[in-house]
Amino acid sequence: MWGRILLGLLVAISLAAGYPYANLVLTRLIGTNTIVFHEHDGNVRSLISGPDAPRPEWLPMLPRSWVVEAGHWLPSPDREVSGSVELLTHAGVEDIKQFYLDRLGAAGFAMRDLGYGPLNPATAAYFGIDNMLQGYWRDAKLAITVTTRAPDGLIIRSRLVQISWQSRADPPTP
Repeated sequence: MWGRILLGLLVAISLAAGYPYANLVLTRLIGTNTIVFHEHDGNVRSLISGPDAPRPEWLPMLPRSWVVEAGHWLPSPDREVSGSVELLTHAGVEDIKQFYLDRLGAAGFAMRDLGYGPLNPATAAYFGIDNMLQGYWRDAKLAITVTTRAPDGLIIRSRLVQISWQSRADPPTP
């Protein structure tokens, strides 16, 4: 019975305020967890996943946004540094773009606006992508991507901003 009530509530929230709000509720219910992976070569990797997963200090958080989901791979030998965060916001595309171009640029990243990236406008609309930014911090050997999703929700228009980073020896190609 409680499962049906929760499912109905999530569907109602998703329709009214968009799937970012439904995902926010769901991830808060699940919480933050550590997952341990035992790989075939004997290495062990750990992933902290959930809304309270640690984030790098250099990563600016968009004002008036909520962390929906975050993932942080713990350092391990011979493995890259990587992580991600999803933010729920009501900000416009231009505001989000300018915030991350300015803040990540000040943090040391060489940022560029990719627009829709390799997608044409119709394909970007199909996938719900409004903008993509890409950057590379040469000193730290880190690449970052900021993807702004299209707004969702019938009554309250919300959108996701997906940020992912990983170590790379060379800058990514657009």
